[in-house]
Amino acid sequence: MVKKNSYVEIHKVIFEAHERTAKIPDETKKVPYEMFIKGFLLLDASIGDLVTVKTITGRVVEGTLLMENPSYE
Repeated sequence: MVKKNSYVEIHKVIFEAHERTAKIPDETKKVPYEMFIKGFLLLDASIGDLVTVKTITGRVVEGTLLMENPSYE
């Protein structure tokens, strides 16, 4: 269980591969457009749960919880 206010990383698919524009390279069209965001968990959750986080800049974003205390890479 990951506790509320923990620093976490989430994942969200913005566009599935079939939803992407035709004006991009073929290799790019084959994969989904994804985002990975780090922020502070708003409620207790488990890895894999759909969660909401608040980023350092104050944005509130929903996605799938990937990890607690992500490192900087």
